Amino acid sequence: MKYWGIKCMHFALFWGIFLLMACQPDRQSISPPTIELLSALGTFDVQIPDTISFQVRIRSDQVLNRAVLRVQRQDGVALLPPIVRFLSNQDTTLVWTLALTDSMLPSGQFQLVLQAFSGDQTRSLFIPLNIRPVPHPFKGVVWFTRSGTLAAVQRCDSQGIMAPLESQMAFDLIQATSAPGLREVWLRGRTSATMWLFDLDSSLTRPVYNTVFDPGQSPFTFLSSSEQGIYASRGLGDILRFSNSGALGGQFLIPTDFVPVFNCREQEQLLVELRARPPSSIRRIRIYHADFQGILREFTVGGNILGAARIANDAWVLLIEQQNSGIGRLWRYQLSSQQLQEESPNNIEHRFKAIVAGRDGFWLAGVSGIWNFQPALDVQNGAWQRRFQDEVSDLHFDGHFSRLVGWNGTTGYIWNPDAGGRIACQLPDSIRFACPY
Repeated sequence: MKYWGIKCMHFALFWGIFLLMACQPDRQSISPPTIELLSALGTFDVQIPDTISFQVRIRSDQVLNRAVLRVQRQDGVALLPPIVRFLSNQDTTLVWTLALTDSMLPSGQFQLVLQAFSGDQTRSLFIPLNIRPVPHPFKGVVWFTRSGTLAAVQRCDSQGIMAPLESQMAFDLIQATSAPGLREVWLRGRTSATMWLFDLDSSLTRPVYNTVFDPGQSPFTFLSSSEQGIYASRGLGDILRFSNSGALGGQFLIPTDFVPVFNCREQEQLLVELRARPPSSIRRIRIYHADFQGILREFTVGGNILGAARIANDAWVLLIEQQNSGIGRLWRYQLSSQQLQEESPNNIEHRFKAIVAGRDGFWLAGVSGIWNFQPALDVQNGAWQRRFQDEVSDLHFDGHFSRLVGWNGTTGYIWNPDAGGRIACQLPDSIRFACPY
């Protein structure tokens, strides 16, 4: 009897627990929050500067924790820091106001993403956002040309109509660079021991630095500009850093059996191409910490460097010349893995001569036209789009005016990558550099 009593007690206890659990609410049936857009517009079309304002109602079966508003590209990359609001109820109405004032924001199709969180449940609302290009007072282009042993400066207006010859300079111009946001252009000649500075507003040229040099090498072998200053490679075997006003600010020493031929500064890194002095033909790449804190990486490459750009914290892309042809394909170097892999897809004919960074990815130019490249996390998975068909030998992008300028021989081109359109200019002498103003 005692045995059957215990069994009956267990039976009763089982059914009691079963009935109790049956009366409990089903936790798995809790639904994600709901987000209702109360404002009339389901999309936004803005031109910076502008303000976005909309109202939503958020409801949930359980207490809401927070709501987060993001502005992002179609692939999820953020344009601005997220805005977070902390909540403590189950039903709330929120008004969001977002001022878009940064003129350097890219134009194109983007998204407003509003996320509501309650417990472990999440709901997202996607609102299309179209940002139209910012109008800038684009006057035209300053063209720097070479004619014999002289350098000449000419201008065209925004329609491509050429003005009379502006000035001449008595040195053989080979390269120029323009610091972002400034009104001056740095110039170097093929054999000149002087670097020059041209003022876009006054049209005046002044010497900025004189160097001693090795008679067997060019006094200056390359110029590049960045927000942190100007970098000049010298045939003597070093790299000088200048402030944008022309003050000497430091020196990178190079092994005596190499000559620095190319350099590119991006944030805290400086990438330099070194070519061995004859008779050796070794080519190396060095990546320095740009604040004079030593070498981060060094590796060899199989061709001359035509251009470079930093695409991530630990990744660069290099435009490497193929077989001394003056034409290159794109390769990616990963600092973490120390691997150099070809970035240009095998199924696309990439024959490039120049690469420049733009507001929306990177621009490459050469024999196969002008391409826009947006890199991905993995090699050869980036997005490629041929935007213009023109063949050019060099390229310059101006972020303030959002203009691409390219040239090939005596023909110059101006493109508006935001709105489309192309202007062609014919100059009397071969073009060495061009800069919107």
